[in-house]
Amino acid sequence: MPSFQIARYCNCNLKSINPSLGVVYSIEGLALFSLDLLTLVFSIALASTVSSLVMVVLWRINRTMPGVWLWTLSVLLSALAFFASVIGNLSPDSATFVTVISNTLSTTSVMMALEGCLRFRGFNSAQRWKLIFVLVPVFIAISAINLDDLRIRLMLIDTFSIAGFLAMALVMVWKTESSTERMVNSLSSFFAVLPAIALIIRWFSVYAQDSASNLAELSNGNLIFIAGLAYIMGWTFSLTVACYFKAQRQIIQMSREDSLTALPNRRSIDEVLGRTILEAERYGRPFGLIIMDLNNFKQVNDTLGHATGDAVLIRVAERLRAFARGADFVGRLGGDEFLLIVHDIGSTEVADKTLQRLLKSIRGEVTAEGHAVLVEPSAGIAIWPEDGRNSHDLKKVADRRMYLGKDGRSVRAPDHQP
Repeated sequence: MPSFQIARYCNCNLKSINPSLGVVYSIEGLALFSLDLLTLVFSIALASTVSSLVMVVLWRINRTMPGVWLWTLSVLLSALAFFASVIGNLSPDSATFVTVISNTLSTTSVMMALEGCLRFRGFNSAQRWKLIFVLVPVFIAISAINLDDLRIRLMLIDTFSIAGFLAMALVMVWKTESSTERMVNSLSSFFAVLPAIALIIRWFSVYAQDSASNLAELSNGNLIFIAGLAYIMGWTFSLTVACYFKAQRQIIQMSREDSLTALPNRRSIDEVLGRTILEAERYGRPFGLIIMDLNNFKQVNDTLGHATGDAVLIRVAERLRAFARGADFVGRLGGDEFLLIVHDIGSTEVADKTLQRLLKSIRGEVTAEGHAVLVEPSAGIAIWPEDGRNSHDLKKVADRRMYLGKDGRSVRAPDHQP
């Protein structure tokens, strides 16, 4: 992907200008870059090769991460587009065929990169993927039909590329989950915008020309070269950073999330409970802590198997999520034990009503692994600060009252002081 803009816009034959290969420069025109042709080709080829190798390694490391394989394929296609342009310069007899191939590969690589960005960010669509296969013959037709009209061909192909680059930049920062993620993805967006800006300038420069014969006199080749080379290196580096950040976030999420139910685990529970107590002390807002387990759950595992028991826990977790309000918190302590933090619990009456509503919402039959299992929960609630001011005391009171509930006594009965 990175090298295709250079390949398409800086094609030059050693002996003469070859307008069939794109916006080209005479040998004198290369002075705009302060580089000879060999140095220019070598630098682009080296950057494209390194970028391709880095992306292949990145894909091998992150094979399960959505979108990475599409980014890798995009980089490989753009590298092929560049080397195809070089072959076309060295073999003028094949210039017509190579031009069509180069333009098709380069523009397709942008579409691949855009699809990779969409999948990486979680915007999946089976129908959108099919669009790429529709666009490929369109790119071929544009290049073939306008092969002798450099002006029209560049403007049409560049329009697709500009739209693709800008869409990539937007997708990477659209609806990020945190400011940190937005900052990390903004790096990719920045390097996607660079070639878009250069191509927009090129587009208007080409549009302003009266004929194709004047295209070689355009003076913004230096901009295309700088933007393209920066994109080759910057885009690959920024994708590496984005993948690293996403992998680290997944690791952190796994360390704080129960693998079976996807609820917060004990570690996350302790962190949230600690923050909730600090906020309660600061603003004087009481809250309730509920501990709940499932009666006779061991029998389900023993008689129907652990797979059925796991399925029951997943169904219970779904019901707990449905019960919790926006500000409430639900987590899994372990086994068949769950913990809830419920807000706006200002009295014993409200606590009892909340607890009964919870039991009612969880109680009932669930289907697990083809078995009908009756779920019968028990729960106890502790109120901050009445029943305790720290997490240890609150958990102790809620746990005791849960077992009182199993014995048929009131879950709010203060059998002794915490």
